[in-house]
Amino acid sequence: MTDHHRFMLKTILRKINRIKSTIAELDEQIEKMVEEYNGILELLETIPGVGHGWYYC
Repeated sequence: MTDHHRFMLKTILRKINRIKSTIAELDEQIEKMVEEYNGILELLETIPGVGHGWYYC
């Protein structure tokens, strides 16, 4: 593996980690936004074929 390959891999891994961090922040924000609807969401999840987290789509 060349120095250039190492550089590129490190760059790609940093980007992946930033994306993972952004996704975690978005998940947290979504949780906050749907919190007031938890009761309704729990009822909806009792419908066959509707599982936890469907509202994240």
